[in-house]
Amino acid sequence: MRPRLSCFLLLLFGFTGVFSTTAHPQSMEYSCKHFFHLHQGIDCVEALFSEDPFHLVFGSVPPGNGVAIGAVWQKPIHFVSPFAPAVIPDMRDSAVFPLPKDPGTKETDRGGYKSLLLPRLGAAASTNGSWYLTGSADWLPGIYKDAVRTRAPLKPGLPERKTTCHEFFILCTESVLGIHFEGTHRVARTISFYGLGPASPPVKSTFRLDETYGSVQARMPIVDTFTFVAGVEGRFPNLPVESHANSVFTNFTAATLPGLISEPAYVHSNLGFTTQARHVYEAITKETDDPNVHLPLLKHRTAISAKGEFAYHWYSDASGNSSFQQLTAGTDVAIELGAVTQRYVNSTSVSGFWSRTFYRVVEHYCGGPPADPRTVTDKKQDAEQRANAAEQKKSQISFEIKPRDRCDFGTLNFRAHLVTSRATTGNVIPFYMLPTVGGQDIDSRVSLRGFDNYRFRGADATFFQVEYTLPVYDPFGAMVFYDAGNAGNTLSDLSFGHLRQDAGFGINIRILRMPVAQIYLAGGRGAGLHPGFNLVKQF
Repeated sequence: MRPRLSCFLLLLFGFTGVFSTTAHPQSMEYSCKHFFHLHQGIDCVEALFSEDPFHLVFGSVPPGNGVAIGAVWQKPIHFVSPFAPAVIPDMRDSAVFPLPKDPGTKETDRGGYKSLLLPRLGAAASTNGSWYLTGSADWLPGIYKDAVRTRAPLKPGLPERKTTCHEFFILCTESVLGIHFEGTHRVARTISFYGLGPASPPVKSTFRLDETYGSVQARMPIVDTFTFVAGVEGRFPNLPVESHANSVFTNFTAATLPGLISEPAYVHSNLGFTTQARHVYEAITKETDDPNVHLPLLKHRTAISAKGEFAYHWYSDASGNSSFQQLTAGTDVAIELGAVTQRYVNSTSVSGFWSRTFYRVVEHYCGGPPADPRTVTDKKQDAEQRANAAEQKKSQISFEIKPRDRCDFGTLNFRAHLVTSRATTGNVIPFYMLPTVGGQDIDSRVSLRGFDNYRFRGADATFFQVEYTLPVYDPFGAMVFYDAGNAGNTLSDLSFGHLRQDAGFGINIRILRMPVAQIYLAGGRGAGLHPGFNLVKQF
């Protein structure tokens, strides 16, 4: 069933349900008192959906199960490992080892490296009765010490660079070992099923899927661009029998639909790696204060980020009837188009309608990167300062461009994803464990936006995406996109001639440059125009 208008309106109202780890924490104490001031109102709503230790969230139930709202509690706990060697004073946590009040008192150094534990509890329920309950913890163990390494110069002739890193034996990386623990139970009352293979008919059946799973995942960086990933999980799916007209139990049998009456208990292990790299191309110019030197207003700045992942999964069924293996691979290349301003301009020094219009557009897109939440120590004071600055600017000048402002002219993304699954000899893969392409899959991953959620299902699946997003007015942006993909029973079903395609446009919603939701209109060949929305999975 296609999204209703009420879902779109609710999504527009609740656009600030975002990742708590990426949202800029705002001050409810100050912003909510000034809710009817536009920016403070946005800050207030954002605070409701981001401020620790307790905040609200949207989403997190599988797509097609109505609009969900939930709550998350999380509290970072910093501590110092007593079993590790001593560290420099700046690395010690003052909450654990407070500095002496008397400067003449010698501080007792109990040693240890700083560690972090982030426990999290979350729950969500949707309008159709689906729900989700989870508990997790991320642990960064205290096994690293601060170190300095020498990096190559940015260009020949420049001195070598000194950068900090986290050292562990011979490793010295920007990121550190992370271990993720999770236990979850979710109930999805409506999952769509259209058959198996790339030519499945547009006739929808549904099923309910209850799942309980718990896992431990570890990520170990070897170098800055390469990380090993490994984990183990227990997964227990349950497929309650339903007798309504469009139930899979009414329209299929165990002979025609693999896994219809099987409820395996899986031990799922995985091993793989991720890669990431980022490079910034910015023209190097000589800065000068000489008023006779007229620098161009903008110089180009393009940042290219590339991420890749590869993993092999083993799903071992305790009963020995539904074991299978699966390979997953994906890549995401983002090209951030931008520029950097080189001189100061304001409305008092510019005349003429077209000139003033040009500089206003430049100011709109050249506000600089968002503030780093880690630098905000006093939320109330930060909110007040931004409000005062906005009022002062409004009263004195209509626009202002300062040197070194960073301009954001949008992001071009190229994404690709591949899954291939093979059953162990003598086993079959339950249909509800197969990957899907179309709309969103059960984990809210977007693929073919011009088709219904879960539209194509098979042992093998792939999709490609090209997407351009342009910020318009924070937090909203415009986007255009092209998708291609399909799911099949063999890899030959994924050849170019079998790919389904769509294209469309919509609204992209992001907080602190991180996309959190989309509302779009897409057209796919044979599917007509398809309105839709998606929320990034919250937890």
